[in-house]
Amino acid sequence: MKLAWTEDKLGFLIQFTFKVLLGIIPLISIWLFESLIDSISYSISQHVFVFNIILFLLGLSTAAFVTFLLNKFSEIFKSIFTYKLESKLKVRIFEDAINIPYIKYENAEFQNQLSRALGGQKNIINIIDSSFTVIQHMVSIFSIMAYLVRIDYLFIMLIIIMIFPLYIIEVAYGKKRFDLNVRLTEIGREEGYLESLLVRRESLKEVRINSLEDFLISKWKSIFLTNSKARIKLDIKQSKWLIFSNLILFISFLGSGTYVYFLILGGSLSIGIMVAVLQSIQRLQGIVGSFTGNLANFYELSLYVGEFLEFVPKYTQSQNNKRHLTSIDSIEVKNLTFTYPGLNHETLKGIDLTIKRDKKIAIIGSNGAGKTTLIKCLLGLYSTKNEIFINGIYEVNEISRKSLFNRMSVLFQDFNKYEFNVKENISSSNISNAKDIESMNRYTSLTGIHDYLESLPQGYESMLGRLFHGANELSGGQWQKLAIARALFKEGDILFLDEPTSALDPDSEYYLIKNLLEIITNIGLVYITHRVNVAKLADEIIYMKGGEVIEKGSHAELIRLGGEYYKLYQKQVELLVSEKKEGIYA
Repeated sequence: MKLAWTEDKLGFLIQFTFKVLLGIIPLISIWLFESLIDSISYSISQHVFVFNIILFLLGLSTAAFVTFLLNKFSEIFKSIFTYKLESKLKVRIFEDAINIPYIKYENAEFQNQLSRALGGQKNIINIIDSSFTVIQHMVSIFSIMAYLVRIDYLFIMLIIIMIFPLYIIEVAYGKKRFDLNVRLTEIGREEGYLESLLVRRESLKEVRINSLEDFLISKWKSIFLTNSKARIKLDIKQSKWLIFSNLILFISFLGSGTYVYFLILGGSLSIGIMVAVLQSIQRLQGIVGSFTGNLANFYELSLYVGEFLEFVPKYTQSQNNKRHLTSIDSIEVKNLTFTYPGLNHETLKGIDLTIKRDKKIAIIGSNGAGKTTLIKCLLGLYSTKNEIFINGIYEVNEISRKSLFNRMSVLFQDFNKYEFNVKENISSSNISNAKDIESMNRYTSLTGIHDYLESLPQGYESMLGRLFHGANELSGGQWQKLAIARALFKEGDILFLDEPTSALDPDSEYYLIKNLLEIITNIGLVYITHRVNVAKLADEIIYMKGGEVIEKGSHAELIRLGGEYYKLYQKQVELLVSEKKEGIYA
């Protein structure tokens, strides 16, 4: 509630006022009904026309109409209030998530908590809505209780008997539902993953070619049933207790009606009051059920919200008091060792290397050698301890991540294919320069994709992908060339390319990297490749195996060394010669 008040005071006050008014109207209706019945009774017994009957009927009709209006206006203002609050909460989540270490996203338990946290902002909206509904019901209950107590104090006991059993049951099972949701979070994520495999364009090709539909549907059904059975089992248990508590409500209504009847026989109550009392108790039955349900829902949602509010501070790393970086002239790595959380073996071991702004470095090695992990450490995506230094002075953890990322350009193997137009696709690496069309043209020309992009129906304004109407899909190689142009457009001090040309043929890869090395002379370049003819273009080659740098030097130096790099070189040359002889590669 404090959050709602802070974010939108006017919306909060309007909602609060509507709920209080809606809470008072039931009492007004009961009083009008009591007066109407007494007036009718008097009119019949005295055989006279009582004008007040018309007024009471008008009052009841007005109360019903005002209730309708208040509910409609409340819904409208609730929607406005909800959209404003939801927008602010989502922006807060997105902004706070910037400071969550990247490696956390590779942890399954973190993903479970993240899944619940993302639902947490919805729960904040729901808990505020429940709070307003609880306020409305409290006003109704206390006002009707005050009316009943005016008639007889024993009705206080009636209210207590009606409320407490329901409240205890609802709260107890609210906590059990929360605990069940926590246990089922990972199962729910797996269920969602299987759904995505069955409908996502990226996965459908392989699913259909391999006729995986039946297998995936069967697997999804199994998980869905496990999930639903656990929830149904809990609902059945709760329903048994709710039947018992509602039986108490039924008995209390029967008992109070009988008690009121005896009070009438004793001459202490009029017919109008009897009808009004019975109507009050009947209304209370509905209000109490809703009140205890919303109160328990408030408690259950507060558990989710509590987890949500703890989530961001638990995982974020403060960027306050960090150094701001204006440029990167060098990156020095000293005895870098890295182990993924949850693993008991080192992925990187004792890495030493220096990257300078005017230096071009190729990293080569077999799959699993640790090449991509090294790149992520150098970029600051993975945390290290006093092992990576920027400009020979600052340890990487002393520098704000934002200023560090601003000075680096990167293209990963699994780069994003943004379903935007061409200009937005390229400028997404450097939004502040989104209008620099000249640079875009230069870099797309360098990567060999410019002419094709210009030939699209709207040129650089053309939408890409297949997600939206009128978009244009690119081939794998074209996407890769566009992504390289995007990395270059950022114009960082160091450019990292993680197998940037894996979708290109050997000739295209060779000439693309060759052009890059000739043109981008003012920045450092680190690229991962599996092809020796591409690696030898670099100033220095780093050969990795088993998480270690086992050889480094220029192509000529490593050939003279006659080690692992030389063996790989010989193997690839022999394969190339063999393919040419057989006419496989020309």
